[in-house]
Amino acid sequence: MIRCKPLIGFLLTSLTAFFVACSSVTSNHEFAFDRLIGNWIIAEGGKTQIESWKQDNDGYQGLGVVLSAKDTTFVEKLTIFKRDDKWVYQAKVSGQNDDHPVEFVQENQTGSIIAFANYNHDFPQRIVYELISDNEMQAYIEGPRDGEKIRIVMDFKRANP
Repeated sequence: MIRCKPLIGFLLTSLTAFFVACSSVTSNHEFAFDRLIGNWIIAEGGKTQIESWKQDNDGYQGLGVVLSAKDTTFVEKLTIFKRDDKWVYQAKVSGQNDDHPVEFVQENQTGSIIAFANYNHDFPQRIVYELISDNEMQAYIEGPRDGEKIRIVMDFKRANP
């Protein structure tokens, strides 16, 4: 008679170790910034939100704009660069923070998701980008506001795919 229980236990333990090892490797992949490059848009309710990204020598430059009808209601200059092996997301919003940029440091990343945080900032404290496909991106900002933790989700589509 062949004894299968020890063999099955060994195989299950080996498979579990394999999947744990693979999942930790996957979570350490670099975010695919090349997929972020381009123009992204949300158009709904008479408002249009645009984020444009390009690569430069130091990292990535972005511009965020919100249009209401034909008026520009919000402008932010964005920069992503590497400092001490961590990505830094810098946002400079017109008319906020005495026109000084605010930095958010990489919290974690995978090939398709990157999260930045600055828990000393009032709002937002976290900024997250997820590349869902080549033509879809979800971004969200979150943090405390009026005593509650809120999350604002933005579902972007690539402009001119």
